[in-house]
Amino acid sequence: MLATDTSALIYQPATPGKDAKPVRCTARPVKGNLRPGDAWVVVGETTPSDFLTEAAQEFIVYISLGADEVKAEEIADSLTVPFLKVGIDAGGFNPLVRRMQIIAGEASGPGSIYALALTLTVEISA
Repeated sequence: MLATDTSALIYQPATPGKDAKPVRCTARPVKGNLRPGDAWVVVGETTPSDFLTEAAQEFIVYISLGADEVKAEEIADSLTVPFLKVGIDAGGFNPLVRRMQIIAGEASGPGSIYALALTLTVEISA
């Protein structure tokens, strides 16, 4: 559900002569070729819940914003609230969207890209 709802987001609105570009949420990052709009979901920590028969599962969704800081900030400005709504609609608690810079690439030529990360916790049955 997180991947589907994240893929429904638009990271670049339509302009005259150009279609809107939706986020592309895949099972894992595209190795060596992260582009703006690429996204993936990571299963984080599993911890005991306040209820004995439940567990708290953390999920983190990343959206690549690209290497250009100015463009990344523009995309982040337009995506932050809709991205937070994805976490709220997922029924999770403590949803948080943060802007970040992550290291990407190979060891011989690492670089950094800007990204948005949505972190939320969902109660699951143990």
